[in-house]
Amino acid sequence: EKEKLIGDLDAFSHTVAHDLKSMLSAIVTASGLIKWGIDTMSKDEILEINDLINQSAVKTMYVTKELLTLASVRQQEINVVPVNMRKVIQEAMVRLNDMIGEKEAQISLPEICPEVMGYESWMEEVWANYISNAVKYGGTPPVIWIGCEMLPENRVKFWIKDNGKGLSGEEIALLFSKFTRLDTLRAEGHGLGLSIVKRIIEKLNGEVGVLSENIPGEGCTFYFILPLASCQK
Repeated sequence: EKEKLIGDLDAFSHTVAHDLKSMLSAIVTASGLIKWGIDTMSKDEILEINDLINQSAVKTMYVTKELLTLASVRQQEINVVPVNMRKVIQEAMVRLNDMIGEKEAQISLPEICPEVMGYESWMEEVWANYISNAVKYGGTPPVIWIGCEMLPENRVKFWIKDNGKGLSGEEIALLFSKFTRLDTLRAEGHGLGLSIVKRIIEKLNGEVGVLSENIPGEGCTFYFILPLASCQK
């Protein structure tokens, strides 16, 4: 178990270091351009470089937030309670409102969302990851369906389907690996976020997965399974 943990941490540190280095390098380079060109650049050129700095800074904040979430998932002991999943999904969508609007994404919600046993703030992180990935890598525009279904043994499966290009079987096999990223997915931002999703759901006694036929337009279906609230005392 100790060797496994060390291996996870090594892969994790490499992934995060790569992301942070790229974003901080962009900030340093762009700020340098403004410093040395302040007297010759037009206002529009300065604003364009400033936008690049802002984008890199925001991404750095997101990675830092994911690090804090991961730390809390690894260390924090929580008591699971019934979670209003529809409310959590809507809160995650409000959080991603700018991205959803920019991409003109169409998102369909289920009419009924049964309550499950979980932890609300962690569940919002799960949905924020799933929805943001569906918006980023869906079609043009992204068309996204969110649904749920009852499973045996008082469990509920929640899923989100997009209309993107999909994933191959080889890519799916590595997608949820702890702190692992595929070269083809690195630029797309998968990896750390889905590792956090996996840790959250497994700590809540659930399971995660993804289905895809690797057919453009058919996209992917990401899902997670948790215990139904009514079956708990």
